[in-house]
Amino acid sequence: MKNILLFGSEGLIGNNFNKFLNKKYNVICVDLKNINKKKNFYNADVTNEKSLKNLFKKIELKYKRIHRVVNCAYPRNNNFSDDYKKLLSSDFNYNLSANVGSLFNIIKYSMKHFENKKEGKLINIGSIYGFFTPRYNIYDKKIKPPIPYSAIKAAQHMLIKHFASYCVHKKKNITFNTISPGGVSGNQSKKFKTKYKFFTKKYGMINKEDLNGVLDLLISNYGNKITGQEFVVDDGFIL
Repeated sequence: MKNILLFGSEGLIGNNFNKFLNKKYNVICVDLKNINKKKNFYNADVTNEKSLKNLFKKIELKYKRIHRVVNCAYPRNNNFSDDYKKLLSSDFNYNLSANVGSLFNIIKYSMKHFENKKEGKLINIGSIYGFFTPRYNIYDKKIKPPIPYSAIKAAQHMLIKHFASYCVHKKKNITFNTISPGGVSGNQSKKFKTKYKFFTKKYGMINKEDLNGVLDLLISNYGNKITGQEFVVDDGFIL
């Protein structure tokens, strides 16, 4: 049975992935707190390189092999504002560094392991807002797109492509891909969901389970020849 290392396992998407992947794989969950009381759980701070280094040592010691890495982690502070007048540059810089830096940390230690084992796959959860500007006419005072978010996801998309390209040119059997969801249905208001649905094909905001099919493809051997790609799941919102 393949071992899947899942970062951000306690969030909306991460917790869903854990339930889905556990049907076929051994899922090793990583987050700051074990909110959902998972058995196979490790505490680690993805923004801290030492914490990641120690995590990989523990997992390699116990499981010997990490076959796939999935990153859903989304570290941020409390000032994740949509108002440029209130957003401090220090907060903008922290959130950008925390998210892009944490992805680099995960890639760095995943790559070392994959290179040693001659094979591996890494999938990052991006967003359509990494390459598509927010539709401000669907937002209101209660829900707005935070300014750092687009910068974070755009940078993450290119970081994934960079390592995909590196592995192609170095002839390494390692793939890097991104899954970019549209708006994921949660506790948004009915009014917001109605406005959002107007720009989609039929269904409106996606459900977290809608991402499972693409993840299943990329993790499996059917995804062996797919690398450096962005898979959009948004019911046509960006078209």
